[in-house]
Amino acid sequence: MIEEAITYHLVTIEMLLAAMIFNLTVSQLVKEPFAKIIRSGYFLFWAMVSMVIFAGTVLFLIAASSFDVRVFVMVLGIVIIGIIEFKRVRANTMLWMQEKSIKKSSLLSIMIEITLLLAIYFWATLVR
Repeated sequence: MIEEAITYHLVTIEMLLAAMIFNLTVSQLVKEPFAKIIRSGYFLFWAMVSMVIFAGTVLFLIAASSFDVRVFVMVLGIVIIGIIEFKRVRANTMLWMQEKSIKKSSLLSIMIEITLLLAIYFWATLVR
């Protein structure tokens, strides 16, 4: 049962990565203005984050593990990724209202999010 929970958690993390890549692709390929598409990507991102958090919480409770460094880093990482995403959408909204291009700010923020997610993913699987 624990192996199934681990697999489900890893799959939700991969789905979150796919949502980030979707946001990256949409922000680079779609022409201005695309506020509805940005909102859709934002909602998709937060849906995937919620699934990752729920799967991680269930795994934490099923495994009855202690709150060690690995769990702390994962929680801190998802909080930082959430903050970056919130600030990205906020900045994009301001740039969109000023009729400026948002491609560079989106690219930088999403690449930081993807890098952070992959770093935590690989670090957590190596520590296990």
